[in-house]
Amino acid sequence: MQRTTIADYFCWNDQPLVMGVLRSVGVGAFVATSLLLLSALLFALIGSANMGALAGAKIFDSGWIATSVAAIIWAPIWETLIAQFIPVSLLMHLRVRLEIAVLISATVFAAGHVAYGGGIGQGIVTFSAGLLFATLFAANARHGLGRASLFTGTAHATNNALLIAVSFGLSI
Repeated sequence: MQRTTIADYFCWNDQPLVMGVLRSVGVGAFVATSLLLLSALLFALIGSANMGALAGAKIFDSGWIATSVAAIIWAPIWETLIAQFIPVSLLMHLRVRLEIAVLISATVFAAGHVAYGGGIGQGIVTFSAGLLFATLFAANARHGLGRASLFTGTAHATNNALLIAVSFGLSI
């Protein structure tokens, strides 16, 4: 009997590219909703004073356009390269188990946010997001790193767009 993993649900190698991108938008929306719920839970459990800062919080001072460009275009490209493409593809090349590669990738993703000024709350939240983004990347990397990067970056951009919309109170 073949074991089914969450990665199996995220692998869209049999779908046309456009369908994979659309599914990635859905994953991004799911991640954003999950992060909002996790953040609310953390606020309730540990309080806003203990959550710590938000990574790159100063970008919000630049207004919603600059914030949107940074969070929806720049961050998904850069962070997919640094936190998913490099660690997951390298570890897969070294034949490290997929679960370990995903954990390392999520740790890199969270550590980057904490190093850029995020507090413990954002570390927990971004580790959770990193698990999903790394799983999406790893599930599709076997069928092409470009395709995996596109799907992961799209999910990340969608996640960030929804979080920016909520942060600025925009209706979408």
